[in-house]
Formats: sequence, C-alpha cells, structure tokens
Amino acid sequence: LARIRRSIELDPKNTDAKMNIASIYLQNNNLTDAEKLYGEVLKDLIYQHQYRTYYNLGVLEMKRENPSKAAEYFKESVKIKENYCPAYFQLGLIDYDNQRYDDAFQNFQSSANGVCHVNPAPHYHLGLTMIKQQRYDTARIKLDEVVRRFRGSGYDAKAHAKIAEMDQIIEQDNMRNVEHAKNTNKIFSPDF
Repeated sequence: LARIRRSIELDPKNTDAKMNIASIYLQNNNLTDAEKLYGEVLKDLIYQHQYRTYYNLGVLEMKRENPSKAAEYFKESVKIKENYCPAYFQLGLIDYDNQRYDDAFQNFQSSANGVCHVNPAPHYHLGLTMIKQQRYDTARIKLDEVVRRFRGSGYDAKAHAKIAEMDQIIEQDNMRNVEHAKNTNKIFSPDF
C-alpha cells in the first residue's frame, strides 16, 4: 500500500494507482475512502477501465446493503463494456433476490458467456433460476452440466443437492396432480 501511495505522490494523475488503493480499501471495508478514490477515478475522462470503477462502486453499495444503487452502478458498467460478465452476474443476483426471475435469467446468461464461461457460479445460478421458473427439464440439464464441468469447485456438490431438491418438488407436484385428478373425476351421486 505504501508503494502505491508513493506512486500517487510522484504522479497525482496515476489513475491505476488510485484504483488499486481504492480496491484495497474496498476489500478492507474502508468504504468511505474507497468511494472517495473511485470518485477521483471517475473524473479521469480518458481512463479506459471505468467499467471496473462502476463495478467496484456497485460492490461497495452491495456491502452497504443498497442493492438498488448497486444495480445502477452495475448497469453503468455494462453500458461501457457490454460483455463485462461480473457486472451481469451481480445484476442477476439482485434480480433473483427480488424474484424477477426472467431478468435474473437474462443476466446470468450474459454472465456465463465470454471469459466468464469458465466460472461455475453463473451456470449454477442459471439452474437455480430455471427451477424458480419451473423449467425443471432445462434446470436439470444445466445443473448436470455444473456437476460434470466443475468437479471439485464446490458448485458441483451444490448442484447435486439442488437436483435432489428439485426431484422432491417434482414428485410432490405429481402427487398433487394425481390427487386433483382423482377428486375431479369422481362422480357424485345424490344422497336419497
């Protein structure tokens, strides 16, 4: 940290150094100082990685438990860099938590593409979202993919557990449907 601060002293316009210090502050939950430095970074109109600045401000707002403000920052991030998958993933989590499953699905889909296709989290959350949408067949395919592709990641075990939970949901739905069919097919005769 001292070296990075020294580089700013030598060159006050060193935006990369400001980003690095702000990110250290963010990791250490020094949110006020992080926000201040990110604000300085945003003033650098020629800085080429502002999408990361907005993303980090979104993470900062999530730490403050302000998901609506965080979503604004994540949306700014993907406006600047359309394929910035970490921001799409965060937007998906916010939509999922707010039960906006169609939006969550789209955001998780975007976060599972590009360089993030090797990250198990978006794929796993796609499966969870499909379960909420009652798209059990496609959810099973996606969760099976997570088990197969991401062995040893921790998400493979989570996906396997979700498949078992989904099987119970399907079985309960089938039992309700059978019971409903029995009740609606009964012929009632009058008591006389």
